[in-house]
Amino acid sequence: MAQQRLWVALLLILLLKSKPTESHRYIVGDNEGWTYGVSGWQNGKVFYHNNVLVFNYEAGIHNVVRVNRQEYETCQPKPSSKTYNSGHDEFKLKRGMNYFICGVHGHCQLAGMKISINAH
Repeated sequence: MAQQRLWVALLLILLLKSKPTESHRYIVGDNEGWTYGVSGWQNGKVFYHNNVLVFNYEAGIHNVVRVNRQEYETCQPKPSSKTYNSGHDEFKLKRGMNYFICGVHGHCQLAGMKISINAH
């Protein structure tokens, strides 16, 4: 009986100390959505892997491309990169750095439509 209580106590301690892994949803750009000048929206927020980013935007005007660091810095996705253009795209964050840009010419470079997020 004492051993069962010990196991229950250890399980409770582990559950209480563990970080949340459920999918918290963030709307990129809040009420403004995924639009010009969104870079910096992520500042001050804490993200975890499996959180979901929701990109709301006007389809046909913008899009979303998940890119690597080099593509993010140059605002130039590889031709093989998948472009999402539904107007409501969702991405689950991976542990570590996650990079997103608008692939419409000039939107990333000139209008700041890019974000980088570090997920714990």
